[in-house]
Parts: sequence; structure tokens; C-alpha cells
Amino acid sequence: MVNRREALPFPLLQNRAQKRVRQTRVNLRSVGFFAAAVLLIGLVGWLYLLQASEVAGYAHEIRELQRQKEQVHRQIVVLEGQVAEAGSLGMVMQASGELGCSIPDALDAGRRLRLGYAPLAEPTPGSEPAVSDAEPTRPAEDTRLPGVFANLIAQVKLWLETPPGYTTTW
Repeated sequence: MVNRREALPFPLLQNRAQKRVRQTRVNLRSVGFFAAAVLLIGLVGWLYLLQASEVAGYAHEIRELQRQKEQVHRQIVVLEGQVAEAGSLGMVMQASGELGCSIPDALDAGRRLRLGYAPLAEPTPGSEPAVSDAEPTRPAEDTRLPGVFANLIAQVKLWLETPPGYTTTW
């Protein structure tokens, strides 16, 4: 309790006088705890900002790569269209017309190249020569094979001798 005799007559003057008399005591544990809390909050905030900036950088890079991917995809579609146009029947017909070629009549059988196939006769088991152990083995020479090539070469020569402007079908 405050002694009335010692008290000042005005409350404002009383508060000022009491403030001068009081001494503040600081608890070092409280100050250390407060400093550690502020330091921890600052560290967490710094880590958050660091990660956010990295994520923003990666997001920008991803958007740039997606834009490049779309641009390359558009170029691929354009090139595929050009390839399809160049390989179309109309373009082939135009190029063949410029070179002086034309499509043969479907009923003209003389303008077709025909390849014949005659199967080779199998050798009989008695006609094979006996192989001795002293002689090295050599592949057997087939004399009928050049005849097949001669017929093929004759057909190709006939095909090449046809006048220009006619094409042959297989």
C-alpha cells in the first residue's frame, strides 16, 4: 500500500517518480529464446524465398522448352506435308510429263517386261562325283545358271530398246 503522506498530490507526477525508482531486470533466458526464435523465423523465410525463386526459374525454363517443342512440332508437320505433296501421284505425273514419259495403255501387252522363271533340274544322286579325302572340296559349277542370266539379260535389253514415251509395267 502506498503511504498517503509520501504520495505526490497529482497522479501524473506519481507515475514519473515511480518510473525513476523502478529498475528493470532482464532475464537472459528470455532474451536468448527470443533471439533464437527471430533467427529461426528469418532462416525459414530465407529458405522459402530461395526455393520460390528457383521454382520460378525452372518454370520459366519449362515454358521456354515447351514453346520450342511446339515450334519444332509445327515445322515437322509442315515438312511432312511437303513430303506428301512431293510424293503425290499428281507431282509424279507432272515430273514424268516433263521428262517425256507417259503411262502405257493397259491393253498393250507388248510394252510390258515379262520375266520367266524356269526351275533348275535337281541333280540325280548317281551323277555326283565321289569326293576323295585327298582333294579339297570345291563348289560344283552349274552350267545351267548362265543360261538363266542370258534370258534375263535378253529381256532387259529388249525392255531398254523400247522407244521413249512408253513405260513398261512389271
